Amino acid sequence: MNMLDKTTYKIKLEASLGGGSICKSSSKYYNMGDIKLKEEAIKADKEKISGVFFNH
Repeated sequence: MNMLDKTTYKIKLEASLGGGSICKSSSKYYNMGDIKLKEEAIKADKEKISGVFFNH
């Protein structure tokens, strides 16, 4: 059973004063109906997405 209608991700990279970069990310989950997501599922999704973005 699918619990989400959609998920959106926003990743923003900014230059830092020390010469590196700062990464800011956010995600928004659109549930189907009255379904509540478990915190474990949200954490697992965030780890999966950060792995796609940050692993070479």
